[in-house]
Amino acid sequence: MKRRQLLIPVLAGLIVGQIFAEGELPFTVVNTLRFGFDDNVDIKSKSNNPESSTYIEDLVELSFQATLSGRTDLVFKSRFRYRKDLNSDDDDGSENDFYPNLYTVLTHSVSPRLWVQLSDTYTSGNKTSSSSPASGGYDYFENTFSFKPSYALSHKDRLSAPISYMIRRNDQKLEDEDADIISAGLTWRRTLSPQRTWAALNLTQSATEYNRDSTKDSTRITAEISHTFNPEWHGRLEGGFSLDQRDFVRTGTNETTSGMHPIFEAGLTYNPSPRTRLSADLSRKYTDSNGTASYVGETVSQLKLGAQHDFTAKIMGKVTALYRNKEREAQDHERGGAATNEERFNLNFLLRYKVNRLNFIDMNLRHSQKAYDDSDNNWDQNMFDIGWRVEL
Repeated sequence: MKRRQLLIPVLAGLIVGQIFAEGELPFTVVNTLRFGFDDNVDIKSKSNNPESSTYIEDLVELSFQATLSGRTDLVFKSRFRYRKDLNSDDDDGSENDFYPNLYTVLTHSVSPRLWVQLSDTYTSGNKTSSSSPASGGYDYFENTFSFKPSYALSHKDRLSAPISYMIRRNDQKLEDEDADIISAGLTWRRTLSPQRTWAALNLTQSATEYNRDSTKDSTRITAEISHTFNPEWHGRLEGGFSLDQRDFVRTGTNETTSGMHPIFEAGLTYNPSPRTRLSADLSRKYTDSNGTASYVGETVSQLKLGAQHDFTAKIMGKVTALYRNKEREAQDHERGGAATNEERFNLNFLLRYKVNRLNFIDMNLRHSQKAYDDSDNNWDQNMFDIGWRVEL
């Protein structure tokens, strides 16, 4: 019943979008209907006999943008994903999945130099957990509310002070992984070359409280620079460190650990022609533990590569590859366990054909896998689907 109620606003949005599609209204509606095959529906390891199934998936994307006044702007974006596994043997109803994702931002100019931004981001989905790898996938959601005032010190310098509050919730069986995160920061950004180069200094203080009487406090200091070398090349670099303190109970005793961890992020974009775009992003940082209830923090290294090319005016191809490595130290284990390592790899292919101005045909191929160094619950998943995409 709950899923049916949630589908009502989605269908209403589609109907309204269709009625006013020919007008100049400030919103767009995109609906993608997919039919595909998944060889590991519950994201389980091979030793747990993963189940395959064909599926139907409906993806509705709605975006709205409006100027409420001469000084106030509103942006709203939503993405609703509904999936039905056609021949799954699961009897608990979990073969029907509905995942909403919402993003709203309100920007108001208090004066020519001062403006504020309010935003709320809600994301939901399905993922695996190191705390219970044998159980396969589980549902989760995150909601982040942010307030960001910005002040223009001069035509080159800008000062902002973002504040945010995030809640992270999981299935009941993994409620120990739930967390509340509060963060506040200060950023000084300076334009070094108009339309080409800017640099910034960032200071962020965050506090994470887990649902299992564990906490993590972090002070993050970084410097970053963004530069457009020419119309083809653009790069961004950020570096610094974080000072982290973790408090938790280990074998009935209150434990406190602390340390300094490096932060590195880099991104590069190359557009050799108007029809081709290549990108690469590399990062390494110590962050909150997300996906396991045994560790207070983890060091995440990630490499993401992307390529997109328009073969013709009607045919577009896109490929993305992601490699992520999570390192967890023994001193951060709440029950005195050893250090562990976890690797994730994703590879996605998309081929899109433009039938006309509103209709597109998509073909998607996705491969995902995760490997644990301390268990035999490694899993992999392959998905293939063909979709009909309508842009209103």
